[in-house]
Amino acid sequence: MLKKLISHEWHDCWRLMAVVNGLVLLLAFVGVLIFNTNMYQAFQSESGGLTAVGIVLYSVLFFLSIGALGFVVSLYFYIRFYQNLYTDQGYLMQTLPVTPSMLIISKTVVAVAWQFISSLVILVSIGTVMIGIIGATESKSLFEAIQQIMQNITWPEGTAYFVFAMIFTMFVSCIFNVFLGYTAVSLGQFFRKQKVIGSIACYIGLYTVIQIISSFATVFFPMVFDEIDMDAGLTEFSVMFLILGAVLALVDVGLFYVNEYIMRNKLNLD
Repeated sequence: MLKKLISHEWHDCWRLMAVVNGLVLLLAFVGVLIFNTNMYQAFQSESGGLTAVGIVLYSVLFFLSIGALGFVVSLYFYIRFYQNLYTDQGYLMQTLPVTPSMLIISKTVVAVAWQFISSLVILVSIGTVMIGIIGATESKSLFEAIQQIMQNITWPEGTAYFVFAMIFTMFVSCIFNVFLGYTAVSLGQFFRKQKVIGSIACYIGLYTVIQIISSFATVFFPMVFDEIDMDAGLTEFSVMFLILGAVLALVDVGLFYVNEYIMRNKLNLD
């Protein structure tokens, strides 16, 4: 049954998510075309005033789309979680032969998958535009710029472990971001007459607490970095990211059980 729930959730979401992510990728490739045509050369010259305005507007639009992508994806799945489980649709969901855990897992799997995909889309989009700029600056084609970058890259000791640690931490962070919103929505159900406002207030409260904890944590990072031997490669950094990922994973588990407990024992569909 869990597989069917995940399949149904994916089927309901993939079209909109594909369009949103596709638009960001499209903007990135438009940037490559812009920076590899005469527009960029006109931008560098004194006579390219109108072209300069166009490139500046494109740059603003591109970076706004990058910033908006993560927000839109997160907000979309928060709203789905609320509508499907804590509104009138929740009555129908409660009639299914599934447990609250299965409902949470099915929605989390799809939401995390799109969070992770969107993170990769952002990285690919920024990298694509940067490569286009490098190619335009040095009067090279896109493929020549990529070839030059690959030739100049040096892989220090521990790169493989570092990449694994980064991917692991990014994945766990996506889960944390999803559960943060889900937990705010679940806690918001205790505000019987103002569930949406309560959810927003809970999210702001949880986010503020996280920022305070993060601020205290950053105080200790400089002391840790001072002890790292840079000649030893990236191994120490990998360990730090793995520890961070492990801590986030434990928090994810805790947030999951908070949601599961509220849905099982404190469900309010009034």
